[in-house]
Amino acid sequence: MPNMKFKIGGLEYTPPAGTRFDDFAAMAKMDSLDASEFERRCNRLYHVLSSNDISFAGNGESKRTDPLPLIISAKEWRGLKEGLTQRARLFNALAEDMYGEQTLWKKGKLPPALLFANPDFLSVAWKVKPAYGIFIHLMGSDLIRDADGNFRVTENYLQVPDGLGRALENRIGVSRAFPELFRKLYTERLAGFFKTLLDCLNLLQKQQNIDGVVAMLASAPNSERRAEDAVLARYLGIPLVENDDLAVRRMQVYMKTLVGLKKIGTLFRRIEDTACDPLELRVDTGEGAVGLISTIRAGNAAMANFLGSGALEHSIFNPFLPDVCKELLNEELLLPSVETLWCADTKNKDRVFDEPEKWKFRKIFGKENFKTYKDLTVTGKLSLMQSVEKEPEKYVAVEAVDGSTAPVYRNKSWVTANVKMRFFCVNTPSETIAMPGGYGTYQIPSAPSEPVQTGEKDIWV
Repeated sequence: MPNMKFKIGGLEYTPPAGTRFDDFAAMAKMDSLDASEFERRCNRLYHVLSSNDISFAGNGESKRTDPLPLIISAKEWRGLKEGLTQRARLFNALAEDMYGEQTLWKKGKLPPALLFANPDFLSVAWKVKPAYGIFIHLMGSDLIRDADGNFRVTENYLQVPDGLGRALENRIGVSRAFPELFRKLYTERLAGFFKTLLDCLNLLQKQQNIDGVVAMLASAPNSERRAEDAVLARYLGIPLVENDDLAVRRMQVYMKTLVGLKKIGTLFRRIEDTACDPLELRVDTGEGAVGLISTIRAGNAAMANFLGSGALEHSIFNPFLPDVCKELLNEELLLPSVETLWCADTKNKDRVFDEPEKWKFRKIFGKENFKTYKDLTVTGKLSLMQSVEKEPEKYVAVEAVDGSTAPVYRNKSWVTANVKMRFFCVNTPSETIAMPGGYGTYQIPSAPSEPVQTGEKDIWV
């Protein structure tokens, strides 16, 4: 599409080549607002979000939710929704196999290292059957658009998918500031998704004949995730508890209240696997409750997401997902991951060394950020490639894709930024559904010497 000039909120913006029609439609709807009215609406958005700590980063600076949402058309959403829900079903089946019969490893579909060298595999959860056989109740996936406009997955979040509360807050803020835009675009609402999530949490305890309450096991008070936990707990209408609020008595888990102990039937956890029980896992975290895992194993309480799901979050699983999908679901993988190479394979290592600037690197079971080769110093590049050459089996290379761009409002003008999208799915006993919307983030390109400008975007379907 040729370059065109738009007025968004009374300010001109020239979208880069390749901007999708749906983005133009959203920009056109804001044409009716002059600069002063648009600025007033933006201030209203920031006021709505600033009333909650969730809108601020750890350093106290506002995360600057952008007033212009990312738009996913209904036609695009149908295909994307199928891919997202299939991926949620796939990872649930993969977790069931990993903590069950391990047939994928017995048949040679997955290399032994992905199980036996995986530091996040929890032996305490092996052969434990969760309610309804659901291991992954809530899943998040980071997506980008490639140069052809196709969606590709960059990360999967199976323990504690961050961003769900932020997506909710951003939707409330943007829809209140621009209600006419929300109505004119016939945007799908998020309430149905959260109701399905809450219904699923209630069903888990009923399947195990447990009569208790649903509670959220929140992260530590000093965690960046804590404000989001509070937003989710409030919206779902469930109590938020910390490790000190829990008590395990006679293989039952209780919540401490002013009138005594109250039995918990389902724990919606917002802490990592290893922080759930200091007795059987990590003592140094200070989170979780002593004896909690024994209670879960005994079937006296349900947990979402189930224990051990973090073992599947690593990028090393990406190149095997197409074959795993055929094996477990008898389906073709609909939503591909960005190209991922395990450097243990000689051909993969040769590809990486031939064109290292195309890749970013991380250890196969590492939790640190990727090291993008082209962004490193000369010394950093040399050190990284020496490490890969010395121990190729410990590294995975992922294609460095910038993804798509979108306009963002900064300092009373429109600039172009790289965007990334996160979508969420819920596995229930009867169906798998995707949230019709998501959590977007953006980063404005800048010189290495300049501070990085980032923010958030609401995603509308």
